[in-house]
Amino acid sequence: MPDGANSKKGIATLHYLTSKNKEYYDIPDDTVTAQGWKIRYMATDTLVRQSDVFIEWSKNGMIRKQKFADVLEMRSYFVPKFKAETDRYIYLTHGCSTNCSAVTVLPKNKTENTETFTFVIGYDIKLAQVAYILPKSYETGKAIVEARDLKRNLTKTSNFKGNCSFTVGDGCMEEVVFNGTTITLAYNSTDEYGNPAIETKTIDFSTP
Repeated sequence: MPDGANSKKGIATLHYLTSKNKEYYDIPDDTVTAQGWKIRYMATDTLVRQSDVFIEWSKNGMIRKQKFADVLEMRSYFVPKFKAETDRYIYLTHGCSTNCSAVTVLPKNKTENTETFTFVIGYDIKLAQVAYILPKSYETGKAIVEARDLKRNLTKTSNFKGNCSFTVGDGCMEEVVFNGTTITLAYNSTDEYGNPAIETKTIDFSTP
């Protein structure tokens, strides 16, 4: 249960958003996936416009909810929508700022945490791996890429040395290739003399 959702601390009970009140909430329709998981959108009040949306996913009595703060105050692409599923996860995609892509992974169990990744440069649904640029990169001009393997519960980081005045989003990442236990990253930057250069790194999940 997300913080503040149907809690015993006096927070309002959540209500499902229906076609009647979706007229002023620019959000996707509810979804039933191919594997029978229901994905529904909720808010604390359906009569007064809200800032936060809650997403509920459920099947066979297992119900979980996740809060997405302030997304109803933004453009519609900030609201997560269903992208794909595997036997273990549901994938939602959404925006995180201008030209910034985000992925939220909803586990189909009660033990794993929901994870949201911003500034995503690539992901592989079957492998349950996501690569993304850390925000600090935009301060230094040098990419710091973090990658998460959800199945192995591993997080690895790779620091690039070359400079790049990249924009928000995938920026100077030339290529991101998911190979199974490794991710190959090609970074389009400049060397110490200002000449174009390709810097390649490999993130390896085969060891902790």
